[in-house]
Amino acid sequence: MKLYTSELFEYSMEKKWPNFENLEIRKTWNWYLRVQNPLLIEELSGSSISRAFNAFSYLYENSEGINKIFWAMVGIEAIYVRGKEGISQQIKEKAQLYLGEIQHFKKRLTKMYDFRSSFIHGNKNFPSYFHTADAIESYEKFSEELFDVMLTAECLLIATIQKIAKEERDNLSFMYAIQN
Repeated sequence: MKLYTSELFEYSMEKKWPNFENLEIRKTWNWYLRVQNPLLIEELSGSSISRAFNAFSYLYENSEGINKIFWAMVGIEAIYVRGKEGISQQIKEKAQLYLGEIQHFKKRLTKMYDFRSSFIHGNKNFPSYFHTADAIESYEKFSEELFDVMLTAECLLIATIQKIAKEERDNLSFMYAIQN
């Protein structure tokens, strides 16, 4: 099982976004039991945040790459996306509103969503499960992109859940406002 804990933290530090929170375990666990999953861990999720938390739990699977991106994106979209339009834009705007503006490597969120979208909709070239030539340039390029997107998605989901837990929120909603 790989959670890439140190890799995720180092990646977040290198890219300078998102910042991880330092959480007290007892406080976080009590928040989870009280707010996110009062019906016990065996029940289905009942809110967008508990759907995100349940998606996060699948990052513990003994899998890598596409599976991790899939589950991380399920969690990210559960928190940040409403409706079916402008999904990428919603993620970019709301994540930066909640976690702070990205100062460096600004195209990471667009790249993350574009990779997910092109893969899910069948437009992304990828190697066979049984591939044997992992030293070819096209495979190396795909692997590097996959790893970068995976780390971006995992960091975004984890940092978001951490901040929600630290603030002891039971939901996260956004609204538009008109400035005077």
